[in-house]
Amino acid sequence: MNKRELKETEYNEVDEQQTVAETKQNDDDFEIYIADSGMRFAHFLIDGFVIVSLTSFCWTLFSFTDDMSGEVTLLSLAICFIYYTAMEFWLQATVGKMITSSKIVVLETGERPGIKTILIRSAIRLIPFEPFIYLFRGCAMHDSGSGTIVIKERKRRSKRI
Repeated sequence: MNKRELKETEYNEVDEQQTVAETKQNDDDFEIYIADSGMRFAHFLIDGFVIVSLTSFCWTLFSFTDDMSGEVTLLSLAICFIYYTAMEFWLQATVGKMITSSKIVVLETGERPGIKTILIRSAIRLIPFEPFIYLFRGCAMHDSGSGTIVIKERKRRSKRI
Protein backbone atom coordinates (compact mmCIF):
# COMPACT_ATOMS: atom_id res chain seq x y z
CA MET A 1 0.00 0.00 0.00
CA ASN A 2 1.21 3.46 -0.79
CA LYS A 3 0.23 6.38 1.40
CA ARG A 4 -3.42 5.88 2.15
CA GLU A 5 -5.69 7.51 4.59
CA LEU A 6 -7.31 4.89 6.76
CA LYS A 7 -10.63 5.69 8.34
CA GLU A 8 -11.66 2.93 10.70
CA THR A 9 -15.37 2.28 10.87
CA GLU A 10 -17.55 -0.40 12.34
CA TYR A 11 -18.13 -3.10 9.73
CA ASN A 12 -20.77 -5.29 11.28
CA GLU A 13 -22.88 -4.34 14.30
CA VAL A 14 -23.35 -8.01 15.19
CA ASP A 15 -19.64 -8.82 15.20
CA GLU A 16 -17.86 -5.97 16.97
CA GLN A 17 -14.40 -7.53 16.50
CA GLN A 18 -14.60 -7.29 12.72
CA THR A 19 -13.81 -3.79 11.45
CA VAL A 20 -13.25 -2.31 8.06
CA ALA A 21 -11.12 0.61 7.00
CA GLU A 22 -12.14 2.52 3.91
CA THR A 23 -9.46 3.66 1.53
CA LYS A 24 -9.10 4.94 -2.00
CA GLN A 25 -6.14 4.34 -4.30
CA ASN A 26 -6.08 5.10 -8.02
CA ASP A 27 -9.84 5.73 -7.94
CA ASP A 28 -10.51 2.11 -6.89
CA ASP A 29 -12.35 1.42 -3.64
CA PHE A 30 -11.02 -1.26 -1.31
CA GLU A 31 -12.32 -2.85 1.86
CA ILE A 32 -9.63 -3.61 4.41
CA TYR A 33 -10.54 -6.11 7.10
CA ILE A 34 -8.52 -6.63 10.25
CA ALA A 35 -7.64 -10.34 10.39
CA ASP A 36 -9.75 -12.15 12.97
CA SER A 37 -8.56 -14.80 15.41
CA GLY A 38 -9.59 -17.69 13.13
CA MET A 39 -7.52 -16.32 10.28
CA ARG A 40 -4.59 -15.67 12.63
CA PHE A 41 -4.80 -19.27 13.87
CA ALA A 42 -4.68 -20.51 10.27
CA HIS A 43 -1.53 -18.39 9.71
CA PHE A 44 0.00 -19.91 12.85
CA LEU A 45 -0.70 -23.49 11.73
CA ILE A 46 0.43 -23.03 8.12
CA ASP A 47 3.59 -21.12 9.01
CA GLY A 48 4.35 -23.62 11.79
CA PHE A 49 4.15 -26.43 9.24
CA VAL A 50 6.50 -24.55 6.90
CA ILE A 51 9.01 -23.90 9.70
CA VAL A 52 8.95 -27.53 10.89
CA SER A 53 9.39 -28.69 7.28
CA LEU A 54 12.34 -26.34 6.72
CA THR A 55 13.93 -27.44 10.01
CA SER A 56 13.52 -31.13 9.10
CA PHE A 57 14.94 -30.51 5.63
CA CYS A 58 17.99 -28.69 7.02
CA TRP A 59 18.48 -31.34 9.68
CA THR A 60 18.45 -34.08 7.02
CA LEU A 61 20.57 -32.06 4.60
CA PHE A 62 23.36 -31.56 7.11
CA SER A 63 23.02 -35.14 8.46
CA PHE A 64 23.09 -34.20 12.13
CA THR A 65 22.99 -37.04 14.66
CA ASP A 66 19.85 -37.81 16.65
CA ASP A 67 21.32 -36.93 20.06
CA MET A 68 21.61 -33.19 19.38
CA SER A 69 18.27 -31.88 20.66
CA GLY A 70 19.76 -28.53 21.73
CA GLU A 71 21.02 -27.96 18.21
CA VAL A 72 17.59 -28.75 16.78
CA THR A 73 16.08 -26.04 18.99
CA LEU A 74 18.71 -23.51 17.89
CA LEU A 75 18.27 -24.49 14.25
CA SER A 76 14.49 -24.16 14.57
CA LEU A 77 14.74 -20.71 16.20
CA ALA A 78 17.18 -19.51 13.53
CA ILE A 79 14.94 -20.78 10.72
CA CYS A 80 11.89 -19.20 12.39
CA PHE A 81 13.62 -15.80 12.66
CA ILE A 82 14.97 -15.92 9.10
CA TYR A 83 11.67 -17.17 7.64
CA TYR A 84 9.51 -14.45 9.20
CA THR A 85 12.06 -11.69 8.56
CA ALA A 86 12.64 -12.57 4.92
CA MET A 87 9.03 -13.27 3.99
CA GLU A 88 7.55 -10.24 5.73
CA PHE A 89 10.27 -7.86 4.53
CA TRP A 90 10.19 -8.86 0.86
CA LEU A 91 6.59 -10.00 0.43
CA GLN A 92 4.78 -8.34 3.34
CA ALA A 93 3.34 -11.78 4.10
CA THR A 94 4.29 -15.32 5.06
CA VAL A 95 3.02 -18.45 3.31
CA GLY A 96 0.08 -18.60 5.72
CA LYS A 97 -0.83 -14.98 5.05
CA MET A 98 -0.50 -15.44 1.29
CA ILE A 99 -2.91 -18.38 1.36
CA THR A 100 -5.50 -16.24 3.16
CA SER A 101 -4.76 -13.12 1.06
CA SER A 102 -3.51 -11.22 4.10
CA LYS A 103 -0.52 -8.97 4.72
CA ILE A 104 1.06 -6.85 7.42
CA VAL A 105 0.99 -3.07 7.52
CA VAL A 106 2.06 -0.36 9.95
CA LEU A 107 -0.90 0.25 12.25
CA GLU A 108 -0.83 4.06 12.20
CA THR A 109 -0.23 4.64 8.48
CA GLY A 110 -1.29 1.48 6.67
CA GLU A 111 2.05 1.47 4.86
CA ARG A 112 4.56 -1.31 4.27
CA PRO A 113 6.73 -1.92 7.38
CA GLY A 114 10.47 -1.22 7.21
CA ILE A 115 13.27 -3.61 8.12
CA LYS A 116 13.55 -2.34 11.71
CA THR A 117 9.84 -3.04 12.31
CA ILE A 118 10.14 -6.50 10.72
CA LEU A 119 13.19 -7.36 12.86
CA ILE A 120 11.29 -6.35 16.00
CA ARG A 121 8.31 -8.50 14.92
CA SER A 122 10.55 -11.49 14.26
CA ALA A 123 12.50 -11.13 17.52
CA ILE A 124 9.31 -10.94 19.61
CA ARG A 125 8.10 -14.17 17.98
CA LEU A 126 11.05 -15.98 19.60
CA ILE A 127 9.71 -15.27 23.11
CA PRO A 128 8.54 -18.58 24.63
CA PHE A 129 4.74 -18.95 24.74
CA GLU A 130 4.27 -15.74 22.68
CA PRO A 131 1.56 -17.35 20.50
CA PHE A 132 -0.48 -18.29 23.58
CA ILE A 133 -0.46 -14.75 24.97
CA TYR A 134 -2.81 -13.88 22.07
CA LEU A 135 -5.49 -15.97 23.76
CA PHE A 136 -5.44 -13.75 26.85
CA ARG A 137 -4.75 -10.33 25.33
CA GLY A 138 -6.65 -10.59 22.04
CA CYS A 139 -3.63 -9.03 20.34
CA ALA A 140 -0.37 -10.71 19.38
CA MET A 141 2.74 -9.35 21.09
CA HIS A 142 4.59 -9.22 17.79
CA ASP A 143 1.85 -6.90 16.46
CA SER A 144 1.58 -4.57 19.45
CA GLY A 145 5.34 -4.52 20.06
CA SER A 146 6.14 -3.54 16.48
CA GLY A 147 3.13 -1.30 15.81
CA THR A 148 1.81 -3.47 12.98
CA ILE A 149 -1.45 -5.19 12.13
CA VAL A 150 -2.50 -8.04 9.84
CA ILE A 151 -5.13 -7.10 7.28
CA LYS A 152 -7.06 -8.71 4.46
CA GLU A 153 -7.71 -6.41 1.53
CA ARG A 154 -10.19 -6.91 -1.27
CA LYS A 155 -11.81 -4.76 -3.90
CA ARG A 156 -15.15 -3.29 -2.89
CA ARG A 157 -18.05 -4.60 -4.94
CA SER A 158 -19.67 -1.94 -7.08
CA LYS A 159 -23.32 -1.21 -6.45
CA ARG A 160 -25.73 -2.02 -9.26
CA ILE A 161 -28.40 0.49 -10.16
